[in-house]
Amino acid sequence: MIDFHCHILPGLDDGAPDLDESLAMARLLAAAGFTHVCCTPHQLRGMYETPPAAMRQALNALQQQLTSENIPITLLPGFEYCLDEFFIDDFSAEPVALGSGRRVLVETPANADPQLLRQNIFHLVRSGYVPLFAHPERHAFLAPPDRTSESFFGRVKVWNRQSEEGGESLSGTLLAELQLMGCEFQGNLGSVGGYYGSLVRQQEQRLRQSNLYACYGSDGHNVASLNKFLTAALALVEHSSGFRLNRQPELIAP
Repeated sequence: MIDFHCHILPGLDDGAPDLDESLAMARLLAAAGFTHVCCTPHQLRGMYETPPAAMRQALNALQQQLTSENIPITLLPGFEYCLDEFFIDDFSAEPVALGSGRRVLVETPANADPQLLRQNIFHLVRSGYVPLFAHPERHAFLAPPDRTSESFFGRVKVWNRQSEEGGESLSGTLLAELQLMGCEFQGNLGSVGGYYGSLVRQQEQRLRQSNLYACYGSDGHNVASLNKFLTAALALVEHSSGFRLNRQPELIAP
């Protein structure tokens, strides 16, 4: 099982502060059934600016420790890129996708500029990458409540139809437009478990029932937070909506 989003590398961002915490996170993820973990430190100009070489060095060092302590986790390289005004320059200088594939984990700023977001997405797709949006359920502007909403795709009706399976249809929504542009979406297990509050939990459920998510990630930053939701969230996702949770190795490389 693959964790597509995890801040497990020590000392690079707001995730694991040291090696001991990284090892404890790895033990917990392994006990929950994960075999592969995508290491995705934030890449954000002015706050977290880890060079790809430093990320890979930290990954290799942690992998050696995992092997020496018989923790059955394989680490995969990656970043969580912010789709801000610096993204194209920062990404183009030395692109890092998840694992050896073409998926690039991205997050949108809380107050994203619509035209800039479009520009960044187009750049990724034109360059042959697959934008994998992290935790869309946490961003209200990506999936607003029932109403007509202004977006950079024009006025769109959201959550206004039922799918053939009985769930809510994404047809005509901003998220559906992003899918047409070539984006995929990664749900947070913390959202499933209510870690970010009831509204985010409800939004995740709606998106899951609409078959939006390609995969899930823990978005783990430390053991304390993982302990609050991981086991219950995994059980809920695997027993709802027929979702087969990140169990195909080919998901690492589309």
